[in-house]
Amino acid sequence: MPHSVLIRKLINCNINPVLVHWIHAFLTNRYQRVVLHGCASSLVPVTSGVPQGSVLGPVLFLLFINDITEVVKHCNIKLYADDTLLYRAVSSSGDCSLLQDDLNALFQWSISNNMKFNASKSYVTVFSSKRRLNFETSYCIGESVIQPVDCVKYLGVWMQGNLHWDTQISTIVTRANRMLGLLRSTLTDAPSEIKKLAYTSLCRPLLEYASEVWDPYIKKHTYDLEMVQNRAVRFILNIKGRDTSITEAKDSIKLKTLATRRKENRLKTLLNILDNEVLHPSLSNVLTEMLSKSSMSTRNQSLNPVYCRTNIFLNSFLPGTARDLRLGDEEVEL
Repeated sequence: MPHSVLIRKLINCNINPVLVHWIHAFLTNRYQRVVLHGCASSLVPVTSGVPQGSVLGPVLFLLFINDITEVVKHCNIKLYADDTLLYRAVSSSGDCSLLQDDLNALFQWSISNNMKFNASKSYVTVFSSKRRLNFETSYCIGESVIQPVDCVKYLGVWMQGNLHWDTQISTIVTRANRMLGLLRSTLTDAPSEIKKLAYTSLCRPLLEYASEVWDPYIKKHTYDLEMVQNRAVRFILNIKGRDTSITEAKDSIKLKTLATRRKENRLKTLLNILDNEVLHPSLSNVLTEMLSKSSMSTRNQSLNPVYCRTNIFLNSFLPGTARDLRLGDEEVEL
């Protein structure tokens, strides 16, 4: 992030000149060196980047990359910190060309801003329920071909090209079991209250992160997730044998099943979306189809069922949660 380019962008944002001058003074006249076994290298001036650990650093970075969306003409683009996601529906070779055009535009942006993309950490994934596509193509960033993968991790969630969640489920189950094993070894003699607090604070969040997205409908996945909590209940209550009912044990320490918690989280999320549709434009088209036109109040709107050609879509977040909301069996507190 070159300081000269950053200052120019701050000026273009019509930021107060006094503040721009202060930021310039904050960034410039800094030097760095390497010290190894008591030997120090010569000082080198720092002409790019921001001081690590500073409060202002992330804000300056966001201002620096803020104009990257202006060069993308044919695709959707999502930014989160230093992750950039580019996507579009592809149904012909012409769509592939448009996607490549935007990749070329992003590459030119990176050159002009002296912030090159790391092609080795860039991936392309095709999401489709079809086993074979009618056409295949490769995409490039500059002269580097982007590596095609069948599964990609984005913001902590493993997404598979075939729209299944096997990798996500197996990954979080492994991580949660590893954490539970650590808790067992360190809290062996701790009271049940402490064990429960440790489980709900350190282990259960691993099993529920972004569950609104990947909430499984396949029984095996649901079973694998619940088995982790069953092991946790045995650990919390120090249950040794197999004669004790795990369901009764959960009730005794007021632990809901993970499936119930996932359903409640989905319902809460959907109600929040209904109350704040303007904050969720990417879901507005589907919601428009689902919302009953005869309803008057946002909170009391009924959701029409949506035709789903596949079980994957039928059990995805919006159709599945709308179906649960229409049943109206539970009360959901926001």
